[in-house]
Amino acid sequence: MNTAAAPSLLLVDDDLTFCDVMARALSRRGFRVTLAHTVDEALEHARSELPAYAVIDLKMPGESGLRLIHELIAVPECRNCSAHRLCERCHCGGGDQARRNSLSGQAD
Repeated sequence: MNTAAAPSLLLVDDDLTFCDVMARALSRRGFRVTLAHTVDEALEHARSELPAYAVIDLKMPGESGLRLIHELIAVPECRNCSAHRLCERCHCGGGDQARRNSLSGQAD
């Protein structure tokens, strides 16, 4: 596949294993994935190449992924970027019951 033509995706999560698995899956689906594990690292990547898409963990230790979303929205060229948020209960950090509730549409 021509990676230059592949849409860019910024994947931001502090869980290294999750990032690795998700990056491989997204790459197989045609995305050119850039990984970041902190908000500052993600901003550095976004400033060098604005992503077409972003998958952002909102509940990272330290700075919240919400800050990153606000920073990306502030960049005029990135206003059309699609940001999909991952809350901690939807993957590893939320516990089994929270994950089941999330998948079934029930509140905690």
